[in-house]
Amino acid sequence: MKTINKNICFIAIATLISIFTGCNYQGNYADDIVIYVDKRPGTNNYGYKYIDPNENLSESFLINNMIYYINDEIDLKTKTITIAEDSILLFGDNGKIKNGKIVFNKTFLDGSVNFSQMRYEGTLINKTCRTSWFGLNKTDAEENSAPVKNDTILSEIFSCIGPNLIIDGLYPLSSTVTISTKVTMIAPDWSMSCLKSDYNYTYTPTKGFYTTSATTTLFSLTNTSSVNAYGIYFKGKKENYIGKTIPGYVTSAFALPLVGSLGSLYNCKIEGFGQGIRGVGGFIEKIQNTTFDSCRIGLYIAWTSDFDVFGCKFINCLPNLEITDSKTTLTEDNLNDLRHAGAAIWACCAGMVNFANNYYENNFIDFVASEADIIINVTDSTFKNPTFANFYFYNNHYRAADYFNGLVPSELHKYAIDNFVITGNKFANSKSNIGKCTAFIYETDVRYMGDSKTAKQHGDRGLNVIFSGNTFDDSRTSIASDDAIFFVLNKNDTKGAITCSNNKFNLSKSNYLVTTDTSSSGKFTFTTNDNTWGSTVTENEIKNNNGTIIFN
Repeated sequence: MKTINKNICFIAIATLISIFTGCNYQGNYADDIVIYVDKRPGTNNYGYKYIDPNENLSESFLINNMIYYINDEIDLKTKTITIAEDSILLFGDNGKIKNGKIVFNKTFLDGSVNFSQMRYEGTLINKTCRTSWFGLNKTDAEENSAPVKNDTILSEIFSCIGPNLIIDGLYPLSSTVTISTKVTMIAPDWSMSCLKSDYNYTYTPTKGFYTTSATTTLFSLTNTSSVNAYGIYFKGKKENYIGKTIPGYVTSAFALPLVGSLGSLYNCKIEGFGQGIRGVGGFIEKIQNTTFDSCRIGLYIAWTSDFDVFGCKFINCLPNLEITDSKTTLTEDNLNDLRHAGAAIWACCAGMVNFANNYYENNFIDFVASEADIIINVTDSTFKNPTFANFYFYNNHYRAADYFNGLVPSELHKYAIDNFVITGNKFANSKSNIGKCTAFIYETDVRYMGDSKTAKQHGDRGLNVIFSGNTFDDSRTSIASDDAIFFVLNKNDTKGAITCSNNKFNLSKSNYLVTTDTSSSGKFTFTTNDNTWGSTVTENEIKNNNGTIIFN
């Protein structure tokens, strides 16, 4: 064992190593992101100790306030070492610790940090760490054969590290990682300069995580978690969701429970999941410049409110069912199938959500709204070639009753109103839809409220839609005979109201403004004014005005 205390020469060497190989990191982030500059603790009061791999390692790290220098490969052989309080682990270029467990104790990592097949516990004081330090498995083969899997390593380092983790590789996950702390995942090349005001951005994330299993969600959040992600790639198995039968599970990049927070998600890519982000409750702050590609549902939000989705792309959110002409009428009988059919956005009992400057293309349905959404704004976005429809409103408050237990029907009714503002968007269709509309489908029904066994019914749902200032560029060559801008299947609703104003339909190829399903029996108010019409559609033109559409 070589022990040299207060040796000025070694302190100087250690300091130089820290300068050239240390973990200093200067972030360049938004105002709500703390800028961290990691700086090793002052060395004036630190002793210095070189760790000899041949010594008794259980007694090697017992002195507080020491710089422990590792420049050899240290094999713990499944043993546990505990680092004394307020110490620095300084790794030289040849340093490595492997095959055991390390317990940090307000420890600072410095130099060419290198762990392999380790377990982790305790507290690090580094504000910024890197995944490459902790020996994550880099390939499927490594992950499958490793005694310590990546989900275990990540779960443990999340509980040890400071607020920032630089993701400097693309890592497989064979099991879900549960996050119960506050963490920010950052790509090494990401900065605020990558953020753009709309969906015309060029940053493509390459560092992140991918699933090795068709049944694996990458990250599950708990009620104590708060997660940000900047420039991270989350990759599932899209081949399991496109054109396949319905699996008995839902995978996601992030799954939010009734509580827990997904903070800022910037410049990320989420590809190949059943639901790219599954928010069943919880909190979301902002999603910006993020691509959702080849997910059955890109963003599923239920009981999740008060956030923005800005400058994102939603593409190829397609069914894992074979959708045929027999499924082109949306009815309650096939609704359960259509829940798996593919949508960029599915909003259920959500509210106060703003979708702006986004891009939607080649999705089965661009936006599904169901079951008591409060206020949702969709503005300044581009919608291209949905297979079925741009918007689909299923106006039903059955599920709302399940989650507002204790409310009497009259109280529950105020949670059962959809308010949508759809303004300033561009709709461009060049492919024929298998649906019956250009813009949106509106289906409504009143189902049992509260306990279904008591068959307690209450009132009507109300759908309030403002559809204003939108433009249509419709170059389809094949149009169904009953193709309409709005398709309505209104079984019971009597309070719905649609205001359609200042839109440019002059390039629309639809044959009708509204087509109603023959089984419609309810009524709603349709207000039109100051729209520009093409040669195929005239204002107030309806096919099959079953029920009652009242025009203002």
